[in-house]
Amino acid sequence: MTYDAGLSVVPHEIVALDQEHDLGANDLSAFDSKMDTGSDNATERTGGKARNRLQKSLSEANITGALLGRQSTLFSATANPLRRSKDLDRLLGNSDRKLPSSAARQVISEGHTKGVLKRSNAVAATGPLPPPALEQGKASKARVEVDLVLESDLVVEGGTLQGRMQIRIRKGSVKEGAVLLAQPKVRIVGFEELLTDDTRHIFYHHASLIDGDSSRDNVHRHGSPTFASPETAAFPALPCYAGAPDAEGYAVGKIGIHSIPFSLDLPIAKGAKGSYRCKHAVVRYIVIGSVKLKSTSGADRSIAHFYRHIDVYPYFNPAVILSKAVQPIQASSSKGLFLGGSGKVHLMASLHRSTWVAGQRLYVNIAIQNDTSKKINGMSLSLMRTVTLYKPRPELELDGHRARKDIDPDACQTSTNRKKIAEEQLEMGQKGSKGAVTARGWWVGVEPGQRVESSHHMLIPADAMSISRGRLVEVVYSIKVSIGSSLSSDVSVELPVRVVNFVSLDPPPLKKAGAPPLVAVLT
Repeated sequence: MTYDAGLSVVPHEIVALDQEHDLGANDLSAFDSKMDTGSDNATERTGGKARNRLQKSLSEANITGALLGRQSTLFSATANPLRRSKDLDRLLGNSDRKLPSSAARQVISEGHTKGVLKRSNAVAATGPLPPPALEQGKASKARVEVDLVLESDLVVEGGTLQGRMQIRIRKGSVKEGAVLLAQPKVRIVGFEELLTDDTRHIFYHHASLIDGDSSRDNVHRHGSPTFASPETAAFPALPCYAGAPDAEGYAVGKIGIHSIPFSLDLPIAKGAKGSYRCKHAVVRYIVIGSVKLKSTSGADRSIAHFYRHIDVYPYFNPAVILSKAVQPIQASSSKGLFLGGSGKVHLMASLHRSTWVAGQRLYVNIAIQNDTSKKINGMSLSLMRTVTLYKPRPELELDGHRARKDIDPDACQTSTNRKKIAEEQLEMGQKGSKGAVTARGWWVGVEPGQRVESSHHMLIPADAMSISRGRLVEVVYSIKVSIGSSLSSDVSVELPVRVVNFVSLDPPPLKKAGAPPLVAVLT
């Protein structure tokens, strides 16, 4: 059994850039120093040279300004998993799909304050950022509202999620002034969730800046300079902007409703598992459109966002995933039968491959050696599903480092549910009799002292799918082969199987570049 940590390991050459991107705590200390923001870095200039000095204290306003200078984001990659889970909880909203008014305020905890008071010029370089203020927490007073119009809710790795982000900018009051917008972003987030206590864990993330041109590849990978520091990239002329950007990459928003196309290409083998739901847990995905906002003075900052649920599936090459295994997957068992004498029944079952497709047939080769005095007259195939839930218990970690980024997968409380979700019964048929040209059935059982080899099959339910272990959920399947005789308990073996969705083998077709819109064809 392996533990799926979720996000891939980033090469050391781009770790610094990766920590700056939109999933991380944007460390803009170098940028702030280059732009000479002044007060937050407590820099004095004498004789044309910069000299940093320590400050004994900062006012609450200066603390807030220093933290805001680092531009809090929707998620913080430098924080521990508990913090990331809380960030996800904030943006998801309540059961009414709305945010509480408290989400519109950026809460600066005591820990953040202490971190700032240690050394003012180290504020932008160390420590996780506090959660950002969310614009939708202002309800009817929100300056900017975001919506997503998708072309499809299904995407497979290697495919493209396309749609439009609609940004509505209202006219602010005289007191509010104009609102400035950064470059919009769209991201896909996959997470596991325990429904009993709303525990969540993010295992998948992929994001892109939106430049408004969906006809070309505008995806910026994790750690890329453009994605990590959009202020250094060429500023796109989006319809939501009323002017040129400032030093931070914000431009004055244009009043009205603006529809901006986006196209997000998903890389292959980056951790997508597919969507799954059971009574106690779910694995799901959301696509989030977001844009950072600030007031003219820069004091009032927030993030406007909107999300929709989608399905994301991994891609598998059919020629590889459905190929024959180097060695058959097999299991065997031997057992005596009640009133069957001193001999035993020997059962062996095998599969020629380990991966099977939901909604299709699964084939099992079965060999039975009956050394008892009773006839084997029944056989069945059962598809067993085992769902294991892992409820985190940080107090069980041996080293006690709860704030670290890596997680001890064994520091948890487990619960397992095992269920038979499909069964195929094979009843013994009739033997040919004198004068008959046919008989019922095809399998006639196994007589005492006889050895019989046969192949049987069963249909896998269309909604079945294996989920590799993450932080919270694991779903595995096995095929159980049972044989028996009257008045005797069954002899059985189990073979592990992996079940994948058919869409992972045959994904939706990609749009051809330059193809005319469907509307144009219809007209």
